[in-house]
Amino acid sequence: MACNHVGGLSGAFIPVSEDANMIRAAKDGTLSIPKLEAMTAVCSVGLDMIPIPGSTPTARISGMIADEAAIGMINNKTTAVRVIPVPGKDVGDEVDFGGY
Repeated sequence: MACNHVGGLSGAFIPVSEDANMIRAAKDGTLSIPKLEAMTAVCSVGLDMIPIPGSTPTARISGMIADEAAIGMINNKTTAVRVIPVPGKDVGDEVDFGGY
């Protein structure tokens, strides 16, 4: 199974809004965007399912995308950014997306 090139996404998605322990870590400040970006360089494929304040400037969102793109280029792997701007919410506010 060993090869020198793997197609597709080679790494783990870390869906913050879908994991109770990561939600708790984000609430208490243990888990942050910079920490998640650092994980991308090692084991993750990017920022995944992270609610952010709806008032987040587009320049900051563009910066997150640029950071992840740079990590992907340097590490020769696919990276992604799935952040969810939530209008009317701020850091620390809870969001209920419904579902499961």
